[in-house]
Amino acid sequence: MSDDLQPRATSSQQQDRYSERLARRIQQRMERGTERMQYRMERRAARYVGGATWPVAMVLIIIGVILLLQNTGAVQITNWWALLILLAATISFGTAYGAYRNNGGRLNVIASRSLVSGFTLLVIAAFFLLDLDWERLWPLLLILIGIAALVNSVRPEQNKKGNSYEHGQYENR
Repeated sequence: MSDDLQPRATSSQQQDRYSERLARRIQQRMERGTERMQYRMERRAARYVGGATWPVAMVLIIIGVILLLQNTGAVQITNWWALLILLAATISFGTAYGAYRNNGGRLNVIASRSLVSGFTLLVIAAFFLLDLDWERLWPLLLILIGIAALVNSVRPEQNKKGNSYEHGQYENR
């Protein structure tokens, strides 16, 4: 058929095609925006997986200051190696904070275990740094174990697949 014999598109058909193209473009932009938002959220979550950036930096500064004071003779610490235990405790606290934050401000298994291990390491470091009497104060470790059991009992129950039942609602974590 020649071009003269083909029916021409009416203005309503043109508007329909234009509307379809516009709807497709809007849909594509929305999908790109959603993908971008998801990418940003994943990047933010990845920043807090370890969660120990600033606490480790602070502990390193504190350790440096203490070692500098010890080298100048202002402070005498005989068990300086216990500062490394303190560093591990700080990393554990940072991990707990990151897990807590990634879970929407709720305590989960990673956060509670990291908290308990951080406090345990903190108590052990305090024993060595402050030259505390281990024979008298060892029950503090029992107290920490009790706190760990209490924290785990307060958290919502989880089944083997990691699903949580909280306030009668089923929520997959």
